Amino acid sequence: QNDPDRDSVKLMAYADDMTIFISDDPSFTALNEELELYEKATGAKLNRLKSVGLWLGQWDSRTDNPFSIQWQNSEVKILGLCFSRSYYESLVKNWSVVVSKLRMNLQKW
Repeated sequence: QNDPDRDSVKLMAYADDMTIFISDDPSFTALNEELELYEKATGAKLNRLKSVGLWLGQWDSRTDNPFSIQWQNSEVKILGLCFSRSYYESLVKNWSVVVSKLRMNLQKW
């Protein structure tokens, strides 16, 4: 069952990289509160200069600046993978490099 309160903020983490998915405005407030609590508890700080957001779906024309980070309307790279507004564009950008390298290696045989 879909619980909007439970499912509105999602987080994926690898080492010191975090990817956060937010689908509504109240989640920005909740996330900000959680980040402040985390910063107070650990002494760690969100590096806003290295942080990037991507507006998607109904938010693709937003121009505000939550968290004072850089926001994109086209694409971002997360752990070396390209994420864009278009599934097809993401697919082509991520797999074209792999296919190109594979072709070059096959030609060496």
